[in-house]
Amino acid sequence: MSASVTEGGGGPGHHEGVYTPEAVRVDLPIADVGSRTLSIIIDLVVMLTLLYVVLLLAVGALGVALSGAGTDAAWPVVVLVLLLNFLVLWGYPVGCETLFGGRTAGKAALGLRVVTLEGAPVRFRHAAIRGLFAFLDFYLLLGIPALITALVTRRAQRLGDLAAGTVVVKDRGGQAGSDQPVWWQVPPALQGYATTLDVRGLGAGDYALVRRFLLRAGDLRPEHRARVATDLANALAQRMRHQPPPGTHPEALLLCVAALMQRGPGAGPQRPGPQSPGPQGPGGAPPGTGAGWAPAYGPAQGPPDPSGWAMPG
Repeated sequence: MSASVTEGGGGPGHHEGVYTPEAVRVDLPIADVGSRTLSIIIDLVVMLTLLYVVLLLAVGALGVALSGAGTDAAWPVVVLVLLLNFLVLWGYPVGCETLFGGRTAGKAALGLRVVTLEGAPVRFRHAAIRGLFAFLDFYLLLGIPALITALVTRRAQRLGDLAAGTVVVKDRGGQAGSDQPVWWQVPPALQGYATTLDVRGLGAGDYALVRRFLLRAGDLRPEHRARVATDLANALAQRMRHQPPPGTHPEALLLCVAALMQRGPGAGPQRPGPQSPGPQGPGGAPPGTGAGWAPAYGPAQGPPDPSGWAMPG
């Protein structure tokens, strides 16, 4: 998979826009060098602790080997120590990033995550490549190559990121409850509009994208929020073969899609219970829609907006 990169401003700390193969724009909040440095320090403390434990075990094993069978028995112990050191320095970051969604202990503490350039979770091959290059740009050369490449590349990538096709992003939004149970509900003002949507052609991946956006929308800058919502709504509308009425706000479609997909095909009326607040703008409604999530319909006459959405100003 590949993604095309759009505007971003360059340097760490900015938002880098990429388009996935499904034509959905994802704005990646690039991690700055300072937070990445602190996360590396935390990870180094963890690895040094593990190496200290390995060293203690090695000294004990070496003493037993020397006292029992002489110097010839010490070589297997030395080889084992070197292997264990490699497993700690390479296996710790690789194992953590593979098993915990691109996070190590340091990255989790600083709210960072390693993702692919498409914004997808990293797999073992990505983490393995990053781990191997860490010996070059971190361990052997004291992190100097990593610092230089992070400062001069557009997406603040070190050598391992460039080789693996990954980037480190800020992921504080995930701590705000991306795994929390949420029951999406269609607001009364959108009940009629929701009946025009056929979500049977959408899958779990589509729902995950919509859910992630709705939960994190309040943390996005307004221009990025509007852009992501528009791109995502356009992609889903095309998949559903749906032509939105002129002036419909994209977040209205996204909320309806999330509610309908959660209820499933042929589901009955919405169950009672706490209503999810949805993405909040000023006054509790999507920007430009007025109160109560009412879709911002344009004039009845005239053709629909060519882009599919007429974003209120």
